[in-house]
Amino acid sequence: MGVDLWSRFSCFRPLGYQKLPSGLILQWVVSPAIASGANTVVTLPIAFPNANLGQYTTISNMSADLSVGSTYIGQIRNISLSNITIRNLGQSNAQYCVLCIGY
Repeated sequence: MGVDLWSRFSCFRPLGYQKLPSGLILQWVVSPAIASGANTVVTLPIAFPNANLGQYTTISNMSADLSVGSTYIGQIRNISLSNITIRNLGQSNAQYCVLCIGY
């Protein structure tokens, strides 16, 4: 009988993490609203013990519809074991979903 990892993967919360049997750790968080052109520090649910290997952002925008053709980029500026800094390169305030992978 296989292990059902998805039953342990609490991705329906705005922040969380999953430690895989291999030692890899996945973490996710939703940033606060960030003003256009501004930076904000986003704290991860737990600090990575060794390395924060990869960071990915995508627009969240749970509060309003974006117009067609809108471009929003969450630029990752600084990385540490416990947080990342995101710069909003979009035209107006935006929230970003963040996924970090490390060990």
